[in-house]
Amino acid sequence: MSTTSIHRNDPDLRCITRAVRNQRLYWRVGVRRRGVVYQKRFPDDRYPSSEQALSAAQQWRDQIQSEHPAYGKLHLSQTLRVNNTSGHPGVFLRKVTRVRNGKVQHYRFWQAQTPDGVKPFKSKSFSILKYGDEHAYAQAVAARKEFEAALLQD
Repeated sequence: MSTTSIHRNDPDLRCITRAVRNQRLYWRVGVRRRGVVYQKRFPDDRYPSSEQALSAAQQWRDQIQSEHPAYGKLHLSQTLRVNNTSGHPGVFLRKVTRVRNGKVQHYRFWQAQTPDGVKPFKSKSFSILKYGDEHAYAQAVAARKEFEAALLQD
């Protein structure tokens, strides 16, 4: 089986590829939603033309996407990842070591970052030495919530 992606940036062909299996040409639709893959083949020889097979594939894709909408940016930005140790998405405990004037200095701070894909990237840091661990963490969580609120305005 071979698959070819035609016009990758064409929105009409989103989630649709052209493929050949056992010398049969077909359009393959593949949509993933919440870990479930919906896929279907539209062989040219079952339709009067390749264009009509493509049209059927597009209609099926659109139906699946309307029945199973994608997560929005806000939902994705609030998902806790497996490697997160802070308990809050986008908030990290950072430890930095610097040498200044011949002395080694260690800094610990909580940092909040903008959600993935938000441009421009921003971060805010809160020193544990200055604010204390709990207060610095609370400020970082609040800063992250401000960053997420900006997603609602887009």
